Amino acid sequence: MADPVPLPPIVIGDLYRFPDYDMAMESVAFAGKHLDYLSMKYDCEPQHRWLWGPWRDEAYQRLMAWECLLRIHRYDTTKFETRLENLSRLRDMIGHDAFYFGNMPYCVPVEWFPEIGGPPPERPAIPKHPDPPKGWHKAG
Repeated sequence: MADPVPLPPIVIGDLYRFPDYDMAMESVAFAGKHLDYLSMKYDCEPQHRWLWGPWRDEAYQRLMAWECLLRIHRYDTTKFETRLENLSRLRDMIGHDAFYFGNMPYCVPVEWFPEIGGPPPERPAIPKHPDPPKGWHKAG
């Protein structure tokens, strides 16, 4: 079995594949507001936590990826090693293929919106109550 091909080294030029600072700022702001909304829905609708929990978790992961990109843009040239570490972290977050093609995930999980990506995941089955015995409602 052949050894796996090593990944190319991360260089600061990899940053040019990704959206610029302004886009990252707007995406972080929007993703943060969306996450706040999902957290509120999760807390206020305990009967729908089966839906809001995974949606919120995915929104959080996307926010973290965009915040990582924003941190890379914010550092000045004196923190070169930190920028490379954050680029490496971003590669681990979004995957190697997406990283080398410069594909950041959408800032919010659009596939969860029924209008865009289809219906949300199915709700877990709730056991059906058995039918009451016949004549239970008649006064005796």
